[in-house]
Amino acid sequence: MQATALIAHEGPTFSCEDIILPDPRPDQIAVQTRYSGVSIGTEFAAITRKLNYGPYPLCTGYQAVGTGVLPWHHTITHEVASSDAPKLYRDILNGEAKSVIGAVIRWF
Repeated sequence: MQATALIAHEGPTFSCEDIILPDPRPDQIAVQTRYSGVSIGTEFAAITRKLNYGPYPLCTGYQAVGTGVLPWHHTITHEVASSDAPKLYRDILNGEAKSVIGAVIRWF
């Protein structure tokens, strides 16, 4: 699958470049990124070499929002109150919530 990414090169200089991503596995969904941010903390620290994330070039933009390949009602399978969110994410990390594709947290 082809995508475009913001790449940091030594200097640092930046360029938008085409990259190839692996196709999603059967237990994953593809998300078309609409907006992406470069973290002023972790990513800038890596780009400026205050953290060592390996050699240049660095692919940036782990903060992203997008649309899935499935309709919204198929990608959001769980809705939880903010007080229940820690347990849901603990269950996901422990492999105990296999039916979760996406979750929405109610904050109010």
